[in-house]
Amino acid sequence: MISCQSDFNGSQIAAAARKGGAKSLYQASAFLMKVARQKIQYRKKTISRPGAPPFQHTKGKNSFRHTIQFAVNRKDLTAYVGPQKVSNTVGKDVPHTLEFGGITAPATNPTWYQIRKPWETGKLDSTGAIAAWLLKEKVGPLFAAGSESGVVNQYFSGKARYSRRQISSMKKSRPDQWIFRNIQKRKNPGTKKTVYYVTLPITTQTQARKAAENIVKFYGYPKIKAHKIAPRPFMEPSLSQSKNTLARFFENSI
Repeated sequence: MISCQSDFNGSQIAAAARKGGAKSLYQASAFLMKVARQKIQYRKKTISRPGAPPFQHTKGKNSFRHTIQFAVNRKDLTAYVGPQKVSNTVGKDVPHTLEFGGITAPATNPTWYQIRKPWETGKLDSTGAIAAWLLKEKVGPLFAAGSESGVVNQYFSGKARYSRRQISSMKKSRPDQWIFRNIQKRKNPGTKKTVYYVTLPITTQTQARKAAENIVKFYGYPKIKAHKIAPRPFMEPSLSQSKNTLARFFENSI
């Protein structure tokens, strides 16, 4: 009579499964990210048709396509693929609205708009109201001027301290300096004049008031008119298209 004994080492099997699963998740997530990015094509002005993936209107590392990233939580073997949440006020709801449709509110000064809801009664029709909204949003244009040099002088001293020639020389010698990397510009659609500004965190009422005054001075009060946006999905079609390929990443993963 032959007897035998076998040991079952569950922890080793679980560790192997976890290691293989994590590796497969990384590969599958990276693939899905690539597929989703390929659906976002560049068009300078053209708007995509409802139901079709959206177009991006800028190029480079800050374009919409490059906001699509992936992350893997190794602890619970969960993967996330999709556009990164926009940290500032500008366009923070854009990815969700594009994927599922919804209400948005383009404005004369689209950098600072508020989506109106039927039950909301407050209006952005005074400097105080805009300041209160900015304090809630926690971000706003603390420095703004009609020229880049105006913004730079506000940043350094609040007074006309440097000439345009001096500032141009500073920019050439120190292009990596914080102020030059963070100046943005946007035209006022009404006056056609370009406004230069720097957006910073808002933590005090004084800062909120200053930012609100900049908005009113250079753009006027927000002209809000809500519009319904039809879905232009790009993540769900990417997942549907990739399902069979994604499954292959998990074959023989242990």
